[in-house]
Amino acid sequence: MQSNRPKRVILTTVMSVVLASIAIVVIGWLFWPAKQNLPLARLQSVEVGMTRAQVWDVVGPPGIYPRGSAYFHRVGVLLGDEVWRCAGSGNELHVANELHVWYDRDERVVDAVVYVPGVAPPERFISRLWSK
Repeated sequence: MQSNRPKRVILTTVMSVVLASIAIVVIGWLFWPAKQNLPLARLQSVEVGMTRAQVWDVVGPPGIYPRGSAYFHRVGVLLGDEVWRCAGSGNELHVANELHVWYDRDERVVDAVVYVPGVAPPERFISRLWSK
C-alpha cells in the first residue's frame, strides 16, 4: 500500500507558498506610494467666503487622498474644522500637502491655509494653535 504523505507534503508546501505570495502582494499594494490626485492648485483654490458645499465641490470631502492609501501620520497638530491630507508620493512617506479650513456659523469659510512641509506656514496658521 502506498503512502499519501509525499503528496501531502508537496500540496502543503505549494499552498503555503501561494498564501505567502498573496499576503506579500496585498501588503505591498496597501503601502505602495500612491500618486496624488489632489493637486496643490485645487487646495489653494479655496477662498474666504465660500460655502462648505462649494469647498467640497472644488476639493472633495475631507480626508486622506488618494482614498484608501496608506498614511503614515507625522507628529503635529490638526487645526482646521475640516482637513484634507495628500498622501506622499515618490520618496515621501509623509503628507505632501494639507488644507485646513475654518468655517463660521453660516458654514462659510473664514480662513483656509495650505500647509506644505518644508515651507514655513503663515503666521495666522500658527496663531490658531494658541487661540483654541
